[in-house]
Amino acid sequence: MYLNIGGEYQIPVRTIIGLFDFDKITEGSGDYNLELLSQKEEDLMLETVSEDLPRSLIITETKYYLSPINVSTLVERIGEPWNQV
Repeated sequence: MYLNIGGEYQIPVRTIIGLFDFDKITEGSGDYNLELLSQKEEDLMLETVSEDLPRSLIITETKYYLSPINVSTLVERIGEPWNQV
């Protein structure tokens, strides 16, 4: 099963390690998290899905994605198996 994370990006659900609210990961200890994302971008491991404001960070086995779709919508798209994990 594939998950549309915005634009023309679709990723295999089985490769997803985590879904994170972008606002929450950038507040508080946000400096560390932003530094990590900056490093991933330099390593060409960070993809920005859209020019819209990022609402979620999706971490897969091979890449990090910034998506304009919020986490709750992504979880709904995945469906029941993800909710039980």
